Formats: sequence, structure tokens, C-alpha cells
Amino acid sequence: MRVRTQIIAGHVPALRSVVRNFRRDESGATSIEYALIATLMCVIVIGALTALGTTLSDNFLLGVTGAISDAMASKG
Repeated sequence: MRVRTQIIAGHVPALRSVVRNFRRDESGATSIEYALIATLMCVIVIGALTALGTTLSDNFLLGVTGAISDAMASKG
């Protein structure tokens, strides 16, 4: 039992050092912040493309329909 206690006691300073370094390290927090910003930007872009997509689609279809109608009217 005494040997086991000495082995464990020998690793305590190393464990404390690891815990101390983990607490000081803020790179994970920065990564999470960047991920949240990227997610927000994706949501904004998807919303904008969805709104513009239907408008552009409607305008395109109206233009094509108009062009076909004009071509048919001038032919007949």
C-alpha cells in the first residue's frame, strides 16, 4: 500500500500542472466563438439566398414567359 501511495504522490505535481495549463488555455473558447460566428453567417446567407432566390426565379420565369409570348405573337 505504501508503494502505491508513493506512485500516486509522484504523479500529483504533473496532474496539477496539466490542470493548471488546461485552465489557462483559452484557445478552445476562441474556436467556439469562431464556430458561432460562422454559424450565424451561414444562417444569414441562407436566409438572403432564399429570399433572393424566389424573387430571381419569379423574375426569370416572367421574363421567359414574356419572351415566348412575344415570339408566338410575332410569328402568328
